[in-house]
Amino acid sequence: MLDRLLTGVSPEIGRILEAALDKRELTVRDASLLLSAEGADFFALLRAADLARSEDNGDDVSFVVTRNINFTNVCYVGCTFCGFARHRDEADAYDHPLEVLLEKARDAVARGATELCIQGGIHPNKDHHHYRDILLAIKRERAHFRILQGHEALAAASLLQGGDGMVPGMANLAPALFVSLQAAADRGAAAECARLQQQVTAIARIYQQGPWLSALKAACAMLGLGNGRPAPPLAPAVPAAREAIAALLDEAGLGAAVGATHCR
Repeated sequence: MLDRLLTGVSPEIGRILEAALDKRELTVRDASLLLSAEGADFFALLRAADLARSEDNGDDVSFVVTRNINFTNVCYVGCTFCGFARHRDEADAYDHPLEVLLEKARDAVARGATELCIQGGIHPNKDHHHYRDILLAIKRERAHFRILQGHEALAAASLLQGGDGMVPGMANLAPALFVSLQAAADRGAAAECARLQQQVTAIARIYQQGPWLSALKAACAMLGLGNGRPAPPLAPAVPAAREAIAALLDEAGLGAAVGATHCR
């Protein structure tokens, strides 16, 4: 099976796939090469992933029942690709009170949900206390629910105030930093969390270099992860933005390994 799987595959990709199927840990470089696989290498990667899946789980399929709860569609950010956001004075703008959110959560659980995704616009009149109140209210009713959040600016605060973890986009660029932040929060080390939060906030300035997803994709590409091209209708980061992103990566000690002109 393995010989047939690796037929026509480049030697280096073949070595990596063989190691993965042998359950040996891959390096960051190995993972980066797999992310950029094309042609026969790419199809071999797909077949290897399917083989690993079948060895682990057979034909069993698992899934999570989740409910998205949008607390407001009022947002001042103005992302050009968004069809969700509304201004406060628009007829279909909404800002749900806490009891409505709790009722939505109860309904989700009654329908079998084991996960809630709580999201909404960046409302100009709300701060992190509002988001914390939503999470605490739901946690009081469903103590077994784990709270994960992805906003880098609130990373330390959410962990120190009872959050269970994070799903931040910037963890693609600096995973060790977020692991350190999680560990510091687990110890209750507020001063260390504050110091690490400053580093997180500095790296998150990458989001300000054009559309946030284009900027994140560009930064990932500079570190060898992906090709830097977001899905349409978004366009890749422009040259000036790439230069600014490379400078921010260097400032953070990450180093734009392939330079600011990598993703086109």
